[in-house]
Formats: sequence, C-alpha cells, structure tokens
Amino acid sequence: MTEKFADLHLHTVYSDGSSTPAEVVANARTFGFSAISIVDHDTIQGIPPALAECRAAGIEFVPGIELSSNDSGGTVHILGYGIDWRDKVFCEFLEEMRNNRLERMEKIFKKFQALGVTLDLSEFLLAGQQGTVGRLHLAHFLVGKGIVADLAEAFERYIGDGKPAYLPVDMLNPREAVEMIR
Repeated sequence: MTEKFADLHLHTVYSDGSSTPAEVVANARTFGFSAISIVDHDTIQGIPPALAECRAAGIEFVPGIELSSNDSGGTVHILGYGIDWRDKVFCEFLEEMRNNRLERMEKIFKKFQALGVTLDLSEFLLAGQQGTVGRLHLAHFLVGKGIVADLAEAFERYIGDGKPAYLPVDMLNPREAVEMIR
C-alpha cells in the first residue's frame, strides 16, 4: 500500500496566506500531496484557480472555507469542506461579508487619521489585499510603512481589542456559520 498525504487546511493570498493558489498547488506537488483543500477565511476566491491547477497536477482538490464566527465575545473559526462554492446565496453572503470588512477598514483608517496617522486606504487595498481584509493584513501594512516595528506592536499599540484604532467586526454565531456552510 502506498502512503498518501493530504493537507486540508491551506490559505492563499486571498485571506491570510502568502502564496497564490498556483504556488500552493506547486508546493503540494513538491511535497507529494495527493489531496489538498484551500480554506481561505471568509472567501472562495482561491478555489477556481486552485481547482484548475490541481486538475493539471493530478492532485485531488476539496473545496473549502474557514468562516469566522463569534461566540460569547471570542472568535471561532468554522471549517467547511466539500462546499458548494457556486451556490448563489452562499456567494452573495460572502460578498456581503467582504463589503462589510471593507467598510470596517475604511472606518479603521479614519480612526488612524484621528490619531494623527495618515494612511492611504487605496494603497493598502492595492498592496495585494485581493480577498478578505482584516487586522492581520493591516498590521503587515503598518510594518511595511514603518509605523510600527512588528506585528505585535501593531496590535498592542493600535488595532488589538480595545486599542485606539480597533473596531469590532460583525460575525455570525457558530451555529449560523455551520448553517451557511450547509
């Protein structure tokens, strides 16, 4: 019996990963995986290109997602596998989530302005934030702009819970997230 390996928890540049879908599949091929799943946070944008790359590479692909939810003030990430990523209602829901995150980011940038820190939202969005935008992306941007020395400082000084530029994000509860995945 031949051993087979899979990685069913991969992220791309469309959420908090650093590789494109094509790079993820190339790495999977290099490491000898027979199956993978892209489970980007709150987006399916990486699925179509990864699916095409997997077909060409002979790697089984499981479409997935990692939906953010909130339970008693804490974030809970719900993984969904074998999702119907073409479902109209599901796609509309994800687009609404994306728009809500963009609106949140606009408000956070205004908070920075009020703190005397001028940031360009357009520059931030052009810096590769193709899919889901969140605080981690902003923290990387702040480091890149030299405003903070590292990610920890970004959260401790500006965007961590309760900090001056923090703004909570509206999320489903875990039960709602599971139902949306179904």
